[in-house]
Amino acid sequence: MPSPRTFIVNTSSEDTVKIFDGFKHRFTTLKEMVLFFEGIKNVLMEFGSLEQCFMEGYQETDKDIFHALFNFSRQLLKTSPCRNSLIPDPEKKSAFKRLNLFLRWMIRNDEVDPGGWKGVPPAKLIYPVDTHIHRLSLALGLTKKNQNDHRTAAEITDGFRKISPDDPVKYDYSLTSLSIGRPGIDNFIDQHKLLA
Repeated sequence: MPSPRTFIVNTSSEDTVKIFDGFKHRFTTLKEMVLFFEGIKNVLMEFGSLEQCFMEGYQETDKDIFHALFNFSRQLLKTSPCRNSLIPDPEKKSAFKRLNLFLRWMIRNDEVDPGGWKGVPPAKLIYPVDTHIHRLSLALGLTKKNQNDHRTAAEITDGFRKISPDDPVKYDYSLTSLSIGRPGIDNFIDQHKLLA
């Protein structure tokens, strides 16, 4: 296939099952992958591109991309009859980590993120919060929330927005790299928990 888009649009669910037979990655099953591809295919057929689908929910007056993200997730799940670990259910108050990371890649344009989508300024991005960033943010006082959901992600983003108003997620790559599996960072976090 000449491109991922061509593959997704022209490959049936049955053929996808055959091609990816035996696929499993962490929490993601073959069934979820097939439904993920079907969701993307339906978005491409209805909107023409993932970007156009996302932009349908975006308004320049919004503080951040949350409403567009909510709509984007809903569109990708429209044909999915069951839970999918790749796309969060908007009704479940997820932190949308994977989608926020994807949007960081697509909207920012620098040595780390390739960019490509032009309609949204990086200032509107929401921090891709996972367990590691959540723990670090608690230690740094960027949030006091113990539940890692979209409200926590918004609060952490607001903290980084004070440092970098035009690009609050610009430190994500370096902080994530720093916070995963580093004993020094774990010690720092644990010590600051005791002081909190």
